[in-house]
Amino acid sequence: MIPKQITPELRLALQSIDRALAGRAPLPQLLAEAEDAIRDAVPDHLTFVRHYSKADLKSRRAKYQISIKGSRIDGAWNFTPGELAKILCEARVGWVSAALPIVSDSH
Repeated sequence: MIPKQITPELRLALQSIDRALAGRAPLPQLLAEAEDAIRDAVPDHLTFVRHYSKADLKSRRAKYQISIKGSRIDGAWNFTPGELAKILCEARVGWVSAALPIVSDSH
């Protein structure tokens, strides 16, 4: 599910993922190749994107999980492949930075 509110850290991670993919669809092998570029997306934090296949989840849908771990935030967000593709496209045209309210982490 695409979050209605987005933290500044998640915004940085999404922007980094989009840059690393260079407009390509978020496929597991492309994200694995971009791991080094994505890892340092958020200063003083580690960022990871993990793909869970339908077989992994024993589900009809695969999912991607974006995890950010550090001093200000320690969280994870789950997206279906379609949701991640959509939010990355929207980030590219400014929707994520302009239209979503920012929430502060309570750490």
